Amino acid sequence: MRGINFWRISNGNSTTKSYLHNKRIANLILLGSTLCIGLILYLEYTIGKSFGLSMLGYIIEAILIASVADSIAIYALDHRIQIPILGKFTGLIQNKRRELIDGIIVACKTKFFPKEKLVKLICRISITTYLKDLLEKGIISSKNRESGKFLSMIMTKNKDSIAEGTMQALEKYILSIKADKAIVSIHDMAKSNGWLNKLASDLFENLYATVKEYEFRDNLDTAIRTAIYEKKNSGNIFTNTFNKAAYGFLEITDTLNYSELASSIQSAIVEILENIIEEGNRRGNRWSVLESEISKLILKLSQNKKFIKEIDNWKAELVQRSNLKQYTISAIEKMAEWIEDGIITWEEINRVLKNLGFEMKGISPKDINISEWISKIVLIGLDRLIQSGKNVQIEFEKLFEKLIENEYEDCLNIVKEIIETLSDKGLAKKINDVAGGNLQWLRISGALVGGITGIFIFLILAFPVPGFVLLFILALAIIFSKNLRAKLVRYKNEDYLTQTIMKEEAIQQ
Repeated sequence: MRGINFWRISNGNSTTKSYLHNKRIANLILLGSTLCIGLILYLEYTIGKSFGLSMLGYIIEAILIASVADSIAIYALDHRIQIPILGKFTGLIQNKRRELIDGIIVACKTKFFPKEKLVKLICRISITTYLKDLLEKGIISSKNRESGKFLSMIMTKNKDSIAEGTMQALEKYILSIKADKAIVSIHDMAKSNGWLNKLASDLFENLYATVKEYEFRDNLDTAIRTAIYEKKNSGNIFTNTFNKAAYGFLEITDTLNYSELASSIQSAIVEILENIIEEGNRRGNRWSVLESEISKLILKLSQNKKFIKEIDNWKAELVQRSNLKQYTISAIEKMAEWIEDGIITWEEINRVLKNLGFEMKGISPKDINISEWISKIVLIGLDRLIQSGKNVQIEFEKLFEKLIENEYEDCLNIVKEIIETLSDKGLAKKINDVAGGNLQWLRISGALVGGITGIFIFLILAFPVPGFVLLFILALAIIFSKNLRAKLVRYKNEDYLTQTIMKEEAIQQ
């Protein structure tokens, strides 16, 4: 099949106009060739067959067949219909979206988000800053009983081994937490406190800046070439030969322009991101769309059994490597082992003091909220952590590095699924808008090629020797004439299409 030249013209709705313009011409050719076939059959029936009518019949039949075949191929593309009989001939068009997505995944793996870069991207967020923000917003202080039970478990350990006992208790507590439920809880907490929006904005800014870079387009160009090369060399000997021939013809005729395709895909993605920003600004929350997608991804992670299993395996190591031991000790020493319900009443304090030989009468201070104490004490510890935040961040990065090492393929599968979802909703539409005019031009050029083919079929049947000679000369002309090849499969350049559209607009006015 002839290749698709992905380009767009920037003056208003020119792309849409070119699509409608070409579609009208293609439909006119289809209708006209059908009527002409009927007319020729009628003339042959009434006045008899002749050399001229036979030749004209071959040409118009070839035009009709080519027009119908291309129309079916484009309809199958738009509606994702698999056609077994025409699969080999329409495959380059029908599989365009799938190959594009595969190319993006290859680019993600090799250029945009290799494992090292993905770790670096995720770890731009300061873990200590987010933890401190969590505490300052009073999340822990609202959990009185839970905080009390947690401290009660810790303080039952022997004072002489309080450091080790505290870490063991903390490890046991963390291991008892179900990772999937914890992810959902963290998601809900992040969403209600605005963290998700902050994360969405950070990721979106980085993504938007990356996509706009020239390096992105260059890497996409390389990734597409790699994907096409692998496609050409895949399959059994029959499909391998067909793929090499099909892609080789597209490359020789300059219809498969990797750089132009990469540039157009980059422009389409940038436009989608800018539309998201514009829509978000209109709603008053520019990150609402991306925040929603991140929310769905987080909830999906909570259902990923392999990912959850990896988190469970690393929970204990997280405690041992988190460098919190010395700060946890200073906080725990301020607590009492008899805390259970999260509130220390004055009666309980007086009873403990009495057992120690002290008794205070006539004083009724306010009951102590343990969870508020925890928040204040942990904030002190976090301040110290932040002062040595570099070490904490290093451990945080090491943890994510191992997680990504084991889950990288699953992460790419999630990326692929998101891209496919986005392509269903927006990316495919953008690509169709950009390529719409040329998709319809395929029908026009198909009719042209069909007509030429009809002429040579007739000449070879009627005059074999000169027919084959002329066919050989035409083949050489197509191979050595870049301009002729371009005219057969696409508009020569954007200026030509712009002039055509301007003339059409002038006529309409």
